[in-house]
Amino acid sequence: MYMMLGSFLDIINGLFSIIPKLLYFIVACVLSLIDLFQVAFRKLAGLDPIIVSGETMRGDVVYQLIIDALFNDKYPAIRTVFWSLIILGVFMLIITSLIALIRLEYNPDKEKGNSKSGVVKNFFKAIFSFAIVPIACLFGMYLFNALVGVVDSATTMSSTQSAQVVSTYDKWSAATDSNQNSFAYGSTTLTPREDSYMAYEIFGVYIPTTSQPFSGIVFRACAYGSNRMRNDEDYFKVLKDANSLNIIGSYNDKNSAAEIIDVGFSINAKLKGTYNLDREITKEYFSDFIEFNIGKWSYKGITSLSKYNVNAVFYFYDLWSFNYVVAFVAMISIGKSYYTFMLYLMQRLFEILGLFLVSPISVSLMPLDNGDSLKSWRTLFVTKFVLLVIMVGTLNLVTPLVSICQNIQFFGIPVLDYILLTFFLIAALNAVDSLNKMFSKIFTGDDKNFGQVGEAGDKITGNFQTGLQKTMAGARLAAKTFTLPAKAIGFAGGIGVRSAMENRRQRIARRLDDQERNADTQYDRGLDDLNNRESQISSQEDMLSSEREAIEQDNATLNQFNNQTGGFIERNEQNDQKMLEAYRRSHLAGKKKTDPEYQAYLENLKNDEYRKKILEEQYAKDDEKRFNSFYQDDMNLSKAENLANRQKTFEMLQKGESGIAERRSGNDASKAKIATERAKFETEREAEIQRLAKVRDDEKRRIQRQREKPERTARILGSAAKAAGKEVKSTSADMGTVVSSIPGAGDISSSIKTITHNDKK
Repeated sequence: MYMMLGSFLDIINGLFSIIPKLLYFIVACVLSLIDLFQVAFRKLAGLDPIIVSGETMRGDVVYQLIIDALFNDKYPAIRTVFWSLIILGVFMLIITSLIALIRLEYNPDKEKGNSKSGVVKNFFKAIFSFAIVPIACLFGMYLFNALVGVVDSATTMSSTQSAQVVSTYDKWSAATDSNQNSFAYGSTTLTPREDSYMAYEIFGVYIPTTSQPFSGIVFRACAYGSNRMRNDEDYFKVLKDANSLNIIGSYNDKNSAAEIIDVGFSINAKLKGTYNLDREITKEYFSDFIEFNIGKWSYKGITSLSKYNVNAVFYFYDLWSFNYVVAFVAMISIGKSYYTFMLYLMQRLFEILGLFLVSPISVSLMPLDNGDSLKSWRTLFVTKFVLLVIMVGTLNLVTPLVSICQNIQFFGIPVLDYILLTFFLIAALNAVDSLNKMFSKIFTGDDKNFGQVGEAGDKITGNFQTGLQKTMAGARLAAKTFTLPAKAIGFAGGIGVRSAMENRRQRIARRLDDQERNADTQYDRGLDDLNNRESQISSQEDMLSSEREAIEQDNATLNQFNNQTGGFIERNEQNDQKMLEAYRRSHLAGKKKTDPEYQAYLENLKNDEYRKKILEEQYAKDDEKRFNSFYQDDMNLSKAENLANRQKTFEMLQKGESGIAERRSGNDASKAKIATERAKFETEREAEIQRLAKVRDDEKRRIQRQREKPERTARILGSAAKAAGKEVKSTSADMGTVVSSIPGAGDISSSIKTITHNDKK
């Protein structure tokens, strides 16, 4: 009885543990959205690169779109609209100039007189502006793009990590393996920042950053009081003995261990390995003796302290004590601010592109308004870029101030300090709006520009609410259609179902066609790889054969040289004496042994260095003489080519037969190596072709089974329906026999037929 009661209570406790896990899962999802907003803001602001049509774009998106449309043969629609408006602007310029001249005839300017020259001047000024304005726009956009990057670099405070964090956690890197949920395959496009111990976490995907994410600040403030180790000395000792995550064992007090875990979850820290959390050793400290998981994560295979891993968070934190009130207040405030900023940046892209395209129209009005329209256009265009610089600078200035506040202790009680820090964060984001207005007043002279930022979010939110109301009205109207006749509804529903089924069938067929083509492509790609490998081996064999021919040709040249000249004279004592005698005859001819010069020569010969120098010169002269008597320049080659050939041949002859033998030996070794590789390739080739064919055929058979599956199902259903029809028909006949035996059944049957006939009419 007691065992049954205990099991029942365990189930109840397990069911109730879903409540805090589910609440925290909602918080984690919203925190991931906040990280997404932070990353998206930087990308929309042109601070981080994005991918458009498979190509990486850096800087302002609208600038890259205009450049690609006008100069890189992309986006022909934009290019067509631009040139069409240029042509329209030229046409309007002629019309407005004529109108201005006619107006001056009937309403001359009293102050300046009949200023037709001013109209003509504005006409030619507008002609030049058609070319100058787009170029100036592109150049200005380029400069502002660079300015935004400079402001971002100047106002971003790189967060340094303590030795405690550095020794505990690993760095997130763009080179991290993709299995670790990093953008390794797009490291140069999606993660341009340097390696960091911090990372944004967007639903389990990590993007390195150099400053603590806002989501981490909110998490630390709300989770401080719920850390199990901080609140339970025994729980800390259990994790320390187990050295959980290879971290806890290095700390002697629970507060330090709890702090490093808080930091890890707040910065989405990467662990130095893969670890499992042991539920068995801590089971008595949990209320959910029967485990109910939220999400796809578990306690095993943990590579990082992810806020999105509800099970891992539940292991270290009592989620009943998590401060959900502060969490939701902070997330709503932060999310609303970033939501407004993002909508403004998105709207800005369309506004700048529209302003750029309609610039010819503003220019064409110059003869009528003396350039006022162009001035207004220029003010609007520049303001869009100035506001972006202000937004980036303001956010980057506020972020380090929030980080600085983390080091301030207002109460000396950590949980209260973190809660107050969260409210500082909310106040800082709210202050961004006022700072934007102040900076806008300073740099543009108008503090109402950023009023449009808030209006953008309000308009879209209002449109969403209006759309929702209309959708609900449509739903109510749709509900009234249920008063239609049942047959009409069934008919329309049947058409809709059949249409949906047909669309699904076509989608499946297209998907299977793609898979079949992909199977053939993989097979062809495998054959291409084999052919490329064989081509490489053949190329190496040809190169070795050519090298061998060159070696034998050089050997023939060496033999010819030796036969014709006797070869280079050998260095030995006997030939040394001949060389010295030749030197004496050429340099001391006519000198007697008693002459001072002759005596000096004999004295110098006693010096080994002098003797060696004389011999080197004499041997070199003899070698050069023999070589020149043998080698003849090729008249078909240039002087430089002949010089190179002479040097190469001379060096080859100097190495002699030993050099030829060494080259032959190297060539033979290379041939043996490539022959082994050829034999191995020939052995593996057929097996690889068979493997590729088997993979392709297996895939095609699987696809064919997928194609036949609906047909088999239809046949089965058809057979079942046919059998059911026969059974119903048989049952109906039996029922008719029974009914006909009842007195008065004939009158009843006649009445039913009459009713059915009238119903059909």
